[in-house]
Amino acid sequence: MSTYVLNSQEYDNHHEVHDTDVHCNSETYPAPANQINLGWHFDCGDAIEDAESEYPNWDIDGCAHCTDCHTK
Repeated sequence: MSTYVLNSQEYDNHHEVHDTDVHCNSETYPAPANQINLGWHFDCGDAIEDAESEYPNWDIDGCAHCTDCHTK
């Protein structure tokens, strides 16, 4: 289990989920003011499902640098 955050800033209507337990070098890693805490999840897929249920109109994916669920 890991803790995940969602970037509240969009990049071309795209928001990314980041694993806070992994060092992330992504330019999309959110500043503290732009982090939406998703809490503990079994895996990144669960974190994305949680984020999509809260923000159904957002395009949400996992970060390619710190998660194993990047698909877009």
